[in-house]
Amino acid sequence: MKIALVGSCPSSRLLAPFEDESWQIWACSPLDQGIFPRVDAWFELHGDWDWPELGMQQDNPHYLPWLRAQKFTVWAHRTDLIHNARPFPAKQLVEKYGPYWFTSTAAWMFAFALDQGATEVGLFGIDMTARSEYLSQRPAMQRWMEIAHGSGVKVYIPNESDLMQPPELYGYSCLTPMGRKLALRNAELRHRINKNEAQIKSLQTETMLLKGGLDTVDYMSTVWNGGINSIVDSFTEK
Repeated sequence: MKIALVGSCPSSRLLAPFEDESWQIWACSPLDQGIFPRVDAWFELHGDWDWPELGMQQDNPHYLPWLRAQKFTVWAHRTDLIHNARPFPAKQLVEKYGPYWFTSTAAWMFAFALDQGATEVGLFGIDMTARSEYLSQRPAMQRWMEIAHGSGVKVYIPNESDLMQPPELYGYSCLTPMGRKLALRNAELRHRINKNEAQIKSLQTETMLLKGGLDTVDYMSTVWNGGINSIVDSFTEK
């Protein structure tokens, strides 16, 4: 069983094997609705779509109605919001694999693919290059890659993705030429930023003082420079 997990990153999502029927296509993002030529299963695992303070439905007003109208299998945590969806077996997966690596929809999908007996897993549109994803999502996906490898499951990731790049080896990576270069560049940029911010602060202070002086001049021009006697006297003397 070959399963392609497809996210929303434009660099590689359309590289998924849509034309190869030996692959199942599993998708998950509202940003992908209606753009894939083929989908076998869709995963909508957010449970807060109806929280008005988040505005998720307002930002994606057509997404849930679109999901409800699809023929492919939809897996969801909230089947009350998507009535045609099947309940996602989150509890069973946590019991089987533990609670530590389910930090994204893609992670849930990966675990589910392994649980369903996948022999090959492809990751497309799941680059996880944003800094907001570094802390928990990307390491979790790399952990699922390790679990798959340890189980004899092949994992395919296109070159456009950064997922194959491991994090730095703490205490060792800094000793490489690139580690040294990046550390010095980091220090240089921080120094220049601090210098510029200090200059900006100084200019802001000076600007405030200049504005205060301008207000004083405006006040003096309005209040002290309009006396009728001084104006008349100036003409009289001539």
